[in-house]
Amino acid sequence: MLKTTTKPTREATLPAFYVYHVIEGNEDRPDYWHRVGAVFPHGDQERGNIDLLSLPFNFRGRLVMRVPKRDDAK
Repeated sequence: MLKTTTKPTREATLPAFYVYHVIEGNEDRPDYWHRVGAVFPHGDQERGNIDLLSLPFNFRGRLVMRVPKRDDAK
C-alpha cells in the first residue's frame, strides 16, 4: 500500500510573521498599526512567501514583520 503525505494547507498553518503597515503618529496620536499580510516559510525554513492582503494606494509609513502570538491567530 502506498503511503501519501500531504502538506498542511496555508489556512491550517500559523505564519512565521504577520506583516503590518505602520504609520507613525505624533504627539497628538499614537502610531497606527494595520495588519496587511503574513509571511509563510518554505519547507527549508530559509525563505518564504510574503502574502499581502492589502496595501494603501497612497502608501506612507513602513512595513513591519512580527512573530504571531496565540491570540493573533483568532
